[in-house]
Formats: sequence, structure tokens, C-alpha cells
Amino acid sequence: MAAALNCVSTIAMLAFAGGSFAQKLQFDIASVKPAAPGQQVGSMNGGPLPIGPFNQTIHEPGRILWQNVWIERVIQVAYDFPINHIAAPAWMEHAKYDITATFPAATSVDGFRKMLQNLLAERFQLSVHKESRDEQGYAVEVMKTGVKLKPSRADVVRVAPTSDAVAASAGNALMIVDADGYPAPRPDNPIYAPDAPFEATIRSNGMFRATVRNEDLAAIAKFLGNILGQPVKDETGLAGKYDFHLEYLPRGNGAQDSTPDIPAPRPDLLDAVPQQLGLRLVRAKLPVETLVIDRMERTPTDN
Repeated sequence: MAAALNCVSTIAMLAFAGGSFAQKLQFDIASVKPAAPGQQVGSMNGGPLPIGPFNQTIHEPGRILWQNVWIERVIQVAYDFPINHIAAPAWMEHAKYDITATFPAATSVDGFRKMLQNLLAERFQLSVHKESRDEQGYAVEVMKTGVKLKPSRADVVRVAPTSDAVAASAGNALMIVDADGYPAPRPDNPIYAPDAPFEATIRSNGMFRATVRNEDLAAIAKFLGNILGQPVKDETGLAGKYDFHLEYLPRGNGAQDSTPDIPAPRPDLLDAVPQQLGLRLVRAKLPVETLVIDRMERTPTDN
């Protein structure tokens, strides 16, 4: 019996069947339906979500409008797990749904994730647990030439964006594109205070341009891992929080050949990180926390 208890402890089993939380957060109104076949590529707009794959066309802080989205993508958002660290049944790779929901406009990202977890438990009978598995990934280390990250400072006054930059980002309540062509929090937005963590990535002229603010190295390693689709562990020994911009080519889509108008240098991510951040990514085998789907119904219950 003791061995069995130790095994459960080792894999850190966390059952969420029924969506039970000490404080159960729920959407005000929610609709979940299987997506109709033949729809356009899925979109995820609305809510207090990090800029990047979200809020590409419209943004409403108190409402989400997700159309034709993979259910694995929804679980990824709900549990804040890289999609390649979710062990799911094969049918989930092709299952798409339309999800709309309303909630208080000042809902935090963490609160929103809990609402989404509860919705999945209620409508799909989702239950999961977490366990550790060894996977090939990267360790992030400081280059001998020194780190190029800028320490975050709460007393630094951010340079106000130009009116052209604000106008170019019309329709997005959270983000603008600054005068240098990088994403930045929109002034007086409802989610990102000046000292709040911020991650955003846009695509411009065939390149990805990312901004990270007010994040420690563990969060930065996770950010890089999400881009690579592999685990990344912080082994820099650096404390504190940092800001940076990062420009790199999309990976694995022939961008190097298909975008001749991009001026040199045109770095892949593994080149951009040393050049622009003073960090290096070294291949390593890492213990990785994996989210295992124990149960999930294909057809959601009635709205």
C-alpha cells in the first residue's frame, strides 16, 4: 500500500473530474458546439490572453469568440501546457469546436484559465493528471560574452507610442505595434500594467518579432520552449526579471528561401537567441511535466 501511495505521489496526480476547485470560477454564459465542416482556419479572439495567436482580428476583454479551434488547443490554453506535452487520445488531434463565452472584463489570465478548466470538465467530462517524463530538449545558459537582456525596472517610464503605431493596432484593446515595429502593451489597457509580465509576437515581412517584459528566466525558458516545441530549462543562474526584443525566422516552413526581401542577417531562433540575447540553447535530456488526458467525451453536453 505504501508503494502505491508513493507512486501516486511521484507522478503528482491531480484529478479535476467535475471541475472541483476551492473557488469555482465559471463563465457567465458559455456555448460549446462541434465546428461545422469546411470552415476557415480557426481563430481565437477575446479574453485576457497573451498576444500572439490570439486576438488577431477583434478583441473583447469580457468575451471570447473561438471558431473552428482544435480541442487540444483549448486544453493547452486552459492548463497552460505546451501542446506537445499533452498526452491525448488520437481523436482529439482532429476534433474542432466553436466556443463563445462571457465573463467580467477585468478577469485575470489565471482566472480565465480556471473558468476554461471548469467549462471543459462540465461539458466534456474532462479529467486529467500530471506526470513527469524524460524528453529531449534544451538547457539555456549564459554566453561567455555576457547576457544582453535588459533588467526590468518598475521606475522606468515607457516611451509613449506614436499616434501612427496606435492607429495601426486599432481593434486590439491590449496591444499596439511600437515605433520600432515590435509589439507593446496598449497604454491604459485593462490587463497589462507597466510592471506586469507581457509576451507578444507578431509577424512582419516574413519575420517573427517578439517582445517579452517583466519575466524571470524560468518564464523566458518556457517562452523559448513554446517556440521550439521542446522543453527548455533555465540553467543561467540569473535572478530578477528582464525585458527583450527578439527577431527570428519562422521554423520549418521554408521561410529562408521564400522571403528573399528579408535583409541579412536572417537568423533562425537558435542563432537569434545567442546573437540578440546573449544566451545559448544546449541540447539536454530533461524531466518534463506532462498533462495526461484520463477521460474526455467527444460530444459536449447541452449548452
